[in-house]
Amino acid sequence: MPKPKTALLICSLTVLTLAITACGGSDDAAVAPVSCPDDAKICEDGTVVARELPSCDFAACPVDLGPLDPSPEVGITGTDESESAAE
Repeated sequence: MPKPKTALLICSLTVLTLAITACGGSDDAAVAPVSCPDDAKICEDGTVVARELPSCDFAACPVDLGPLDPSPEVGITGTDESESAAE
């Protein structure tokens, strides 16, 4: 059987641990929001972006890459080069 001082120490530590856990176990300010406001931002190109978790900042607007200029050398010709070489 434990000595009375040891039993008292174990009991005190248990009560102290339970009290700390129940009273101050978490900081509510550090908890991330579950959802963000439902507002949106209209970008310069007309696209609309919403807020993103966890900071609820607006998503980045898309980057304008300018007009697409397909190169005439690249494309699908519909013929196989090996067939062309055999002719």
